[in-house]
Parts: sequence; structure tokens; C-alpha cells
Amino acid sequence: MQVLLFAALILYVSSAADLSVNSDGSVLSVDGLSAPLQAEWLRERSTSSDWIELESLQPRYSPDQYVTPQVLSARFVGSRKAELEVVFRDGFNTTYDVGDLRKWVDAESAGAAGHAGGAFMQTAEDTDLPQLQPWTKATLGTLHTELFQDLTAPLNETGDGGDRPALRRTLHSLLTKGIMVIKGVPKVEGECSKMANLLSLLQGTNWGSQFEVRVAPPTPQTNPRDQSGDLVLNEISEPEDGLGDELKDLAYTPKSIGMHTDNPYRNPTPKYQLLHVIDQCSCEAVGEEAPCAACTVVNSFVDGFAVADLLTPQEFDLLSSVPVRFENNGGDGSTALWHTVPMFELHPHFRPSAAAAAAASDDESPPPPLQQQQQQQQQQQQQQQTCRGASCILSIRFSTKSGGYAPLHLGPEVLQRFYAARRRFSSLVHNQTLGIQTQFSPGDLVVFDNNRVLHARSSIAPSDGGRFLQGCYSQNDGALLNYERLRRAHKKKKWTTDGDAPPSQPLPQRQSGWAGVREL
Repeated sequence: MQVLLFAALILYVSSAADLSVNSDGSVLSVDGLSAPLQAEWLRERSTSSDWIELESLQPRYSPDQYVTPQVLSARFVGSRKAELEVVFRDGFNTTYDVGDLRKWVDAESAGAAGHAGGAFMQTAEDTDLPQLQPWTKATLGTLHTELFQDLTAPLNETGDGGDRPALRRTLHSLLTKGIMVIKGVPKVEGECSKMANLLSLLQGTNWGSQFEVRVAPPTPQTNPRDQSGDLVLNEISEPEDGLGDELKDLAYTPKSIGMHTDNPYRNPTPKYQLLHVIDQCSCEAVGEEAPCAACTVVNSFVDGFAVADLLTPQEFDLLSSVPVRFENNGGDGSTALWHTVPMFELHPHFRPSAAAAAAASDDESPPPPLQQQQQQQQQQQQQQQTCRGASCILSIRFSTKSGGYAPLHLGPEVLQRFYAARRRFSSLVHNQTLGIQTQFSPGDLVVFDNNRVLHARSSIAPSDGGRFLQGCYSQNDGALLNYERLRRAHKKKKWTTDGDAPPSQPLPQRQSGWAGVREL
């Protein structure tokens, strides 16, 4: 009798042209949605009070507290088919807004930027992060600039009711283009870490909460050159906790530094880097364009995401699939830091292509028969989502001074192709027609995405005089949190200014009586 009833229910659902459940109840297909709905995926998006805590919108149960969800039946509610009622075989029933289902499915099916903000379940309104804007020298224009006084003005002086336009613009620029400059920062120590905490959350390292780069001009009391003829630094960074000897790094010499990202040997790698110019020569001060006789040092930046778009598919696959080892000895030789990761780290839902995975494999077993090999290739294509280009990349790591050593076991042929791809990437990031060159003045503070924008510095001439920079790092989540909070405040302010009420948010459904859960 139960079998006949179940068969009748399946027949009822399947007979509708726009709803169908497969035989084991694991998949519900809804006409008009771009993807079928797996039963447990659907269950964990229930807004029933039997499933989530209504105040926090957080799910209440661990996966082992309930049986594997299976759909028993589904039907549209109302003549407009705006709601979908789903009954599961364990007795749980809930109703979904069809518009929400469509929004979630579309957001997660696209998800190219890695946020899928339209699919979030625990926020009162949709997250709306701006889209990436890869740039080259020809498309960037001038660097986005904000004034320190505008960024740091107290809320009661901005008159914006919680919306801080300068801070919101700064974060928007970092999320879209990955770089901007703050002018008029006080030329005193400690402003870097303060700004890091304003924009996001300061991320300290074994070098301290911030690091210093000092070059003192030659004086009669110092020996400005070593035996090689290079200018010697009179002072370099020391760890704030007093551990170890003086820290050493190529950045603390007057030699030029090629394009690189900072700290690729750390896990996690710092997201944003801030560099505050406290003292430095400036061509602007003498009314000339940089570089000039009075000041030769310049800084360069290039968008690694835009450069990745210029690679061939084969080059991109190699740089996103071959794991390399970045290293550092702690700056004083007292320890070791390392991180093994591909140069291009992709978003979790994008995997290296099947071709790259096969090329990087160290499996030396004989190839399977042709038919079996074709079946395996088809399975790989179904399981792996190939993605190439800027929208697929989570982080770029590239630093000659930190190594990036490829593993020998990949074999000569794969290594040959990998090194050729890395060499081309290096050539492109050093192409001055793609990146920008600029000279900062005292009081400037540049902020850039260290997981995306590579930076370089020219050599420092003795005639450039003294130079003092403080640098620091900040985290990713603080920037996202602050931007979204400011975006919502700005949106609320716009509603108030325009006289429009904010769109109403549907209340979570309130169900009761489901007993299909095991208490912990």
C-alpha cells in the first residue's frame, strides 16, 4: 500500500509539466530554473523555524542529526506559482519562494567572481560586491586618489548619516582595480598601521605590525659603499618584539627590485599592502616630471589579473596547476617560512583543466585501453570546470626573491613548458606598456591588492638622498565587511533622500511539529 501511495505521488509530481522528482527523491527539477535542485542542497536553504534560528538565520542541526534528505512531493502554491511547497520523506515540509530559488541557482551557477553574493543565506539583504576591472596602462587612466582628511573625518563631521563616501570610494577602488593613493597623510611614524585598521584589519608578521625601509644619504661619518660599490643602508628594519638579528631583505638595499608580490611564502598571504612615504626626494617638489636629476627613484605597478588574460590557455593552465615552493628564512636566518601553491591560485569552484591536471600528474602507470581512456576523459570533463582568465583567479603569487621552486617529479617535459610559461608571464609584467610608473611624494600612502597587483622599484641613486618608508599589511575580510556596511548605509541614505521605502524583506517561514531530528 505504501509503495502504491509513493508511486502515485511521484506520478502526480512528474505529470506536471514544470515539476519532476527522480525515482530516489534525490533531485527535484523545476521548469524555468537553470539547474536541477539536489535534495540536501534544497533542504539546507529552508527558512523554516524548524530548520534555522530565526534571529540569526543560522542552521540549527549538524548533518548527522537527520537522515539523508529525499524529496517525496512538490507542488506550486497559488495561481501565480510564486511559491513551491516541498515535502521530504522524513516528514519535513517547507515552502520556498520561487524567485529566491531562481536567484540562488543563477548566482551559484555563475559565481565567476567567487562571491555568489546573490546566493547568501544569512544576510538580511543581498551582498553586492563590485565587479573586477582588470586594467593596463592604456585603460587605467590616473590613479584613484583620496585625501587623508576626508578619509579620517569623524562621522559627525561628514554629515552622511553613517555613510562615509571617501572610505566607500577607497574600498570600491581596491575591490575593482586593486590600487589607489591617499594624499596628505601626516609624515610621522605609525600612520600606516592606523590606516590599515581604518580600511580593514591590520595583519602583522614576524617583521612586526609594520616594517621600515630606510636609506640614509652618505655622510663623512659613514662608509656609504661596500666593496662591490653599492650604496650601503645605514639603518634597516628590526623586529618589533626584539627577536632575532637585524632583518635582511633585497628591499633594504638600493638595488632595483623586479615585479613581485609580497610574502608569497606566508599562508595566508597578506591581502592588501600599504606603503607610506615619510621622507623621500620628489621631482614634483622641483617642478619636474619623474624621474629627474633631483630624484631618480620610481615605483612601478602592474595588474597581474590583466596580464593573466594575455596568456595562452596552455600557459594559464600550467601556472594555475603546477605547485611551486616559495621560501623565506625569517629575514635573519633564524627560521624558515614556506608555502607550496600554484602561481595562480584559482577560486575553489574552479579547478585546473583536465589537460593541465594530466600534464602535472606523476602517475607513470601504462595508459588504459582506448575505450576506458575515453570514458575517463568524459568523466573528467563532467567533474572539472575549466576556467581561465582574471575572473577565475583568487590570488597571484610571483616573487623571484622568494623562489617559486617547481618540483622535479613533474618530469623534464612538463617543467620545460612550465618554465616557458613563467618566463612569458615575467616578460609581460615587466612590459612598461602594460604597467604604470610613478614617483610618490612625502605624505603619500599607496594601497594595493597584494594578491593581484605586482610592484617594483628602480634602483636608488646616492643623489636621491635619504628615504624613509613604512609599510604594513591588512586582511581581506575587514575590507569586505567595511565596504558592504558602507554600501548598505549609502543605499539606506539614498532611500531616505529620495523618499522611497526600502524593499520589504520576506520573513522566514515559521513551521513547527517536525520531529525528524536526532538530539546531540
